[in-house]
Amino acid sequence: MHKYKYIDREKSWLTFNARVLQEAADESVPLLDRLRFLGIFSNNLDEFFRVRFAAIRRLSLSGISGEKILGGISTHQLLKDIIEIVIQQQSESLRILSIIETRLKSENIFIIHENEISEEQEVFLKDFFIQRVSPELVTIILNDLAEFPILKDSIGYLAVKLVMKKKSEIRYAMIEFPKRLTDSWFYLRRIKSNMSSCSMT
Repeated sequence: MHKYKYIDREKSWLTFNARVLQEAADESVPLLDRLRFLGIFSNNLDEFFRVRFAAIRRLSLSGISGEKILGGISTHQLLKDIIEIVIQQQSESLRILSIIETRLKSENIFIIHENEISEEQEVFLKDFFIQRVSPELVTIILNDLAEFPILKDSIGYLAVKLVMKKKSEIRYAMIEFPKRLTDSWFYLRRIKSNMSSCSMT
């Protein structure tokens, strides 16, 4: 018998998040609520990697086994176990999302991408970007910095490669955006169609 009675808190936390995923898979839960549970699962996982996974990885990189404080498991083995669990959970979340998207389509609700929008919707989205999104963005040109900037936990980032036409120069940048821009949905009315509405992230 193993002398340690408890599961380490990292695996325990992942088990809790798996319970959130079960709610998303539950056919008795309303469709849009199931979609929200998927979002909660994803946000929880982001926070887990920012805080808990990062702390274990720092211990591992420093050469500390951590067995005494981790309930008998080494940092290296724990990181390996976490990755295996998360890969399985992510695979399950994609399976559930596929099922939900199919069900949503039967209700005339569509999750769409930029290559699926109409001209009228494109006009609306460009205006939405100018009025609501663009003021929230911060562009950081990396070539101009002596050191790589410190990234903030509460902020999202896009890495961009810029090819300058005139000088054939390549520059690198990061676009900084607040997380709230990725945590919301809005609805587009499809014009001249029998589809009642569609949604886009």
